[in-house]
Amino acid sequence: MRLKIVAFSALITFLPYMAYAARDGSGNYSLPSGNPVTSGTTISSTWANNTLSDIATALSDSLTKSGEAIVTGTQDLNGNKVILDIDADTSITADTDDRIDIEVAGADAVLVGYDATTNTDSFLKLDPGAFTSKANIAIARFLIDNTNALTVPAGTTAVAAGLRVEEPNLTATGTITRASTVYIVAAPTEGGTANYALWIDAGDLRMDDNAVFGDAATDTVTVTGDLTVSDDTTMTDALSVEGNTTLGNSAAVDTVTVNADMTTASGGDLTVQGAFTSLGIDDNADAVALTIDASEYALFGHTASVAQGAASSAAQFTTDTNDSRGIGILKYNATDSSYPALTFSKSGNAAEGSHTIVASDEGVGSIVFQGSNGTTFDNAANIRAEIDAAPGVATDMPGRLIFATSPDGSVTLTEALRIDSNQDVGIGTQATPSARLHVVDSVSGDVSKIESTEAGATAANFVLYRNSATPADSDALFEFLFTGEDDGGAETTYASIRTVISDQTNGTEDGRLQLGSMQAGTVNADAWTLDLGLYADNATGGDKGVGTINADAVYDDNAGPLTDYVLDFYVDGYVDPTNYDHDLWKQFDTADFGIDAYVAKWMERRALPCFAARTEGAKSYEQSVGQLARCLVQAAETQAVHIKELNERVKSLEERLAALEAKSAP
Repeated sequence: MRLKIVAFSALITFLPYMAYAARDGSGNYSLPSGNPVTSGTTISSTWANNTLSDIATALSDSLTKSGEAIVTGTQDLNGNKVILDIDADTSITADTDDRIDIEVAGADAVLVGYDATTNTDSFLKLDPGAFTSKANIAIARFLIDNTNALTVPAGTTAVAAGLRVEEPNLTATGTITRASTVYIVAAPTEGGTANYALWIDAGDLRMDDNAVFGDAATDTVTVTGDLTVSDDTTMTDALSVEGNTTLGNSAAVDTVTVNADMTTASGGDLTVQGAFTSLGIDDNADAVALTIDASEYALFGHTASVAQGAASSAAQFTTDTNDSRGIGILKYNATDSSYPALTFSKSGNAAEGSHTIVASDEGVGSIVFQGSNGTTFDNAANIRAEIDAAPGVATDMPGRLIFATSPDGSVTLTEALRIDSNQDVGIGTQATPSARLHVVDSVSGDVSKIESTEAGATAANFVLYRNSATPADSDALFEFLFTGEDDGGAETTYASIRTVISDQTNGTEDGRLQLGSMQAGTVNADAWTLDLGLYADNATGGDKGVGTINADAVYDDNAGPLTDYVLDFYVDGYVDPTNYDHDLWKQFDTADFGIDAYVAKWMERRALPCFAARTEGAKSYEQSVGQLARCLVQAAETQAVHIKELNERVKSLEERLAALEAKSAP
């Protein structure tokens, strides 16, 4: 056996050189020329070296299962699968033309490339299989992590981002209903009350171009941080911003349009740097709700500022024509001291946010009421707040309210009423009132009128109530002073009406009314007093009781009832009632014509007929002045009859005496 091999080796030495062979275009390996060796061929070293060298080269060009080989040329898998895991359910394949499938856990998790059947909606599609994550950890279908730093070298870098998406470069030969660079179909529903299609957990959201939010009534955009949009902004549906909101960066270029609700949380600012237009407050709005014009005036309910006469408004509200709707301020709060407020604030400093103390007579707020004259608006009324006196540095801001109206035939507002810092009210004063209620009027008619429309017998009361916890006898309750100027221009009290407590004891209270007047430059505050009776201040004995008048002198220019009925009875024997406007003649007793009966009557009564008699219980003449006058005249006329009777008796006696004397004469 050994001798044969030696002979074989010797024969190889003399074989000619064989050409190098390689793989064909399909990757199939062929031995170099001279192979295979036929039986009886002398084997030389040249043939053996060339063949083994060619095989070594082919093996070196093959992939090793240990991964030591480096591919230096194109590998064609021809749609075959590259299995990556031990259980053969994770792999990479391209079994469909122009599409790569990445299979994870037996499901096509990643599809790269378009095909005509299964992946027609996107070039890169991620659709992982079902998976149960660990409890209490954050989970995501796609995560761009930042474990390793991305170093940006020195110089200027225009953009550095974790994810950058270019414009999709679409060529539309048909109709595209919606086109976007990034499209989020919907928000999850499993997050309780926190379900969002896009959630920025920290940091600001900036949009350097047009921003459109929502396209249906059910869409809502909620931003927990700040929102900055530096170009045109259109909000089709609800936008809720918990932080500050800045829309637009150029007043002349950018436009902000709101087609639905927009809310900012408490403490959040809304800044609109361009033109701002809202097409409605709710889904049913059919007009522009808010416009901020070029002068930065806010217009509610219309799109252009409306001239308001000589007035200029930084904000205007226009309501519809259907009814008396206006501006309402509502608040719901269980605390009694909390209420809606409309606040007007004025600083004496022109710089916004700066403070300078205001001055006396400076206006701090005004509400103007206007009506159209057919061409423009004219002032009809005004409520104005002013500083009433020089304020202090702190906790001292005296104010007054002025109510003004335009008189008939004028559009000039004239002050009608003011309430000053002392809470004094002036009507028509046009200056500081000098009393709690000060009314000034130049007319000669009624200055004040209190009218009651009560149709029943109940009277309307005008009550003056002195609310004193310690009332005492002789306390004055209220006093009306009737004043006017004297020829020296001094205000003088000419008369007064005063009410006084006579007795404040519960159950036996008494009061009195005093009438005062000016006499020779001195005020007599109680010239007359109405207590139980009426009495003058210098009348002896004072109050004489209910129904009495007590005065040092009585003057009655009323003649009283005519009492000639006494003489009618005596002369005619009867009284004609048509001669009198009373029937007092019925009280006269014609028996009084008899002197003896008359004398007997007054001796018995100790009073002339008609007068009050002590024997009948009278202690004073409890009769009016008119009654006393009638009784006096009646007594005088009765006594005139008696004089006539006595005169006739005297004449009769004289005649009888003369006759006797004539008979007895010698």
